[in-house]
Amino acid sequence: MFETGLKEKVKDGLVHHDKPESLHALIKLSTRINNRLWERDDQKKYFRPNMPNIKRQRRRFDRDGDAIITGKVQDKPKDKKTRG
Repeated sequence: MFETGLKEKVKDGLVHHDKPESLHALIKLSTRINNRLWERDDQKKYFRPNMPNIKRQRRRFDRDGDAIITGKVQDKPKDKKTRG
């Protein structure tokens, strides 16, 4: 009954171990697995792989699902002299 109430990730971790012979051993192993999962999640929060410094833009879509381009487009400077 105890095992059915565990988080799915903890249950997935239990498959890598022999089935404990007592409830106390199952609780101890489940707690150890759960603590390790918390540690890993905490590590993932602070780890960022080396990536180029790219400013990420939020993508917007219209009601047809087409991407909407956002941001100001800079005009090319116009020459004062016009070619004739």
